[in-house]
Amino acid sequence: MTANSDFRPLQTRADFELAMETSHLRPVVLFKHSNRCMTSALAYRRMEAGRRPDDPPVFLLVVQQTQALAREIADSLKVRHESPQIIVLREGSVLFHTSHASVSPEAVREVVAAQVR
Repeated sequence: MTANSDFRPLQTRADFELAMETSHLRPVVLFKHSNRCMTSALAYRRMEAGRRPDDPPVFLLVVQQTQALAREIADSLKVRHESPQIIVLREGSVLFHTSHASVSPEAVREVVAAQVR
């Protein structure tokens, strides 16, 4: 599986801070992905294949590479860590989160569209 150029790396505290700052301008997605899990591989493919140019930016965290950061994000946002998992942020707060088979760009679009109404 190759890195998608549309996915921004989420590997450091600075990357997380950038995602939080960006969420004050537009919604962003934190995508926690395990490179050892078939469910996560399927979620990755759904997120990659279903992306549209106007979708919120996706910050990709590979949990095997950044376990401490994954825990820090879970604690900071008060969202139980799961993988695969998406967390949609808006204005520095959790707008939506889901995991496993529910991870999809359509889920992100639906929640973002509901906020615009």
